[in-house]
Amino acid sequence: MPIFDMIMAPFRALLEMAEAISSAARRELEDPEYIQAKLLELQLLYELGEIEEAEYEVGYQALSERLQVARLPGDPDYGEDEDED
Repeated sequence: MPIFDMIMAPFRALLEMAEAISSAARRELEDPEYIQAKLLELQLLYELGEIEEAEYEVGYQALSERLQVARLPGDPDYGEDEDED
């Protein structure tokens, strides 16, 4: 392994880690299936009494807005109505 590769290895690892974090963040913001899973998780927490109604409503509103943004025109699920509880 040339010296240059040894010197650059930590920087490459850091770049790969940054790309993985970016990918995970993008998924949380843009993946409709992930957002729907979070909506279900939120509903379950509310139904089990782990969170108050006000916290549920705030979380539900935020996730619903993210879901609408994630479902752009051209998406087969675009425009589907979400169940409101």
